[in-house]
Amino acid sequence: MSVRDLFNNQKILVESSGSSGKDFQFAESAKNADKKKEIYDELVPHVDYSIPDRFAKFGSAELYYKSAFEYIISEYPYDGSEFEKNSFKKNLNHPERFIFDNIYPKHNGHAILSADGWGVLAGSLIDGYGEPVSKEYIDFKGGPNISSTVSSTKRELYEINRRTNRFETKEEIARRAGVGTDLVHGDRKSSLKTNFNNGVTLEFWLKKSSFDNTKTKKEVIFDLTNSEVSSSNSYGRLTLSLTGTAGNSPFLLTVQSGTAGFYERALGHT
Repeated sequence: MSVRDLFNNQKILVESSGSSGKDFQFAESAKNADKKKEIYDELVPHVDYSIPDRFAKFGSAELYYKSAFEYIISEYPYDGSEFEKNSFKKNLNHPERFIFDNIYPKHNGHAILSADGWGVLAGSLIDGYGEPVSKEYIDFKGGPNISSTVSSTKRELYEINRRTNRFETKEEIARRAGVGTDLVHGDRKSSLKTNFNNGVTLEFWLKKSSFDNTKTKKEVIFDLTNSEVSSSNSYGRLTLSLTGTAGNSPFLLTVQSGTAGFYERALGHT
């Protein structure tokens, strides 16, 4: 075979669509595969963004990290689709991309609360609960949330809608809150929605060696509320507490929906 024959029988490789190919066979959608391909094909400079003087030639290097963390915290679609997450990543600049991929926490871990001791009791015990002068806890919200640029009046309307736990379309939520659909991040329920008819699970690892009953006899592990007043029919609360007094179980469960429910019922056994 001559060299000319090799060129006459050549096979041309045609670029395949993003919805096919080995690298994208598990993509949730064709548009997500296309977005992943955009990220894969992007030219990324060989710069070590972990060393500030390698990339921060003008301005404050600290602000690069600070603004990146604030942007990721406020804008990342935590409950979004893979396409939304990849679109977010594609729109990051290179320092932000490095911080997101290598520094920003994205994995499960553990928290050590009151590592230096329970602290100093403020006042006296109330129903067995003592309040330390310096409280340590993790506070989070289940969403869905609205843009910080929305006026306080519209935000209040949206918050009322969120607490109703109704499932509405993006257009319905926007109309009810009086905002554009671009400010409503998808047709999603709260990630903390609680419906005991469908089942609710609290899962955690806990290591606690002892109680100091002179400071507190009970401690709250998990407390979920919709911020309604306790006398309202819309009031909802789910609380799991820990007790240091003698009994069959160290866990106390409180469930309230409107005026119905129960308070600090022993759960399980030792």
